[in-house]
Amino acid sequence: MRNRTQDSRHKTQDSSSAHPASCIQYPASSILHLVFCILCIALIAWVNPQADKTKSGNRQYDKELYDEAMTKYTEVLIDIPNSPYLHFNIGNAAYKKENYEEAAKSYARSASLAEDTTLESKSYYNLGNCKYRQGKLKENTNLGETISLYREALEYYKQALDKNPKDTNAKYNHELVERKIKELLDKQKQQQNQQNQEQQEQSEEQQQQQAQQNQAQEDDKKEEEEQQQNQAQADQAQSEAQEGQEEDQESEQKEKMTAEQAKMLLDSLKDEELSQLRKKRDRGSFPQVLKDW
Repeated sequence: MRNRTQDSRHKTQDSSSAHPASCIQYPASSILHLVFCILCIALIAWVNPQADKTKSGNRQYDKELYDEAMTKYTEVLIDIPNSPYLHFNIGNAAYKKENYEEAAKSYARSASLAEDTTLESKSYYNLGNCKYRQGKLKENTNLGETISLYREALEYYKQALDKNPKDTNAKYNHELVERKIKELLDKQKQQQNQQNQEQQEQSEEQQQQQAQQNQAQEDDKKEEEEQQQNQAQADQAQSEAQEGQEEDQESEQKEKMTAEQAKMLLDSLKDEELSQLRKKRDRGSFPQVLKDW
């Protein structure tokens, strides 16, 4: 991954670098014109203190003092809010601080304001780098979001190449991110298949556990019903035995009462017969034969 930001700060006359608004490069067709341009730039710097602040920001940036550089660029931005170069430089400082979200916002603003294709191409290139970096941070935690951010990076590299087809860095990164997306899609598919398999196994295990639980509940219910049935039978048998015992007692009592009644009846008859014999004796007549009881 060619991850360096493409710089717009005016340090040399390198044709690959964009230039800030306070350092516009004019075509020098003659010595007289070149002198005129130098005088114009000096005049702008003299009447416009923003140029000094921009240069100061550039120096802080070179010293890797990115907070200080961003402060200088932001101060100038208050007076020149539509400067694509300032937005670009603020994006560079934020990128160096690994604040890729804020850097992306500045690069997007730079691309929308740029009037030349070079700065626009570099803005899109750096936007692609921001999206790639954001996706890289999420690769181990959120594969789907990583793929989405990589696709955004791919689109920005494509836009950079549309503006500058000779940008080898954008071409290299575009091809690299294409391969990364394919790898991640394959990985995502494998993870999805594995997840589906785990879910299926978990579902089958849950169904098996539920079936075992249902069977256990059914067995418990049958056992309870059998216990209730056995208890009912035992209660019925006990009740029948108790009823039989009561009947036997009642029968014995009836038989006992009958014998007693018979004895009483015999005693009563005997007493009556004796009474009659006494009466006959008193009258002087006796029976020939006394009945033997």
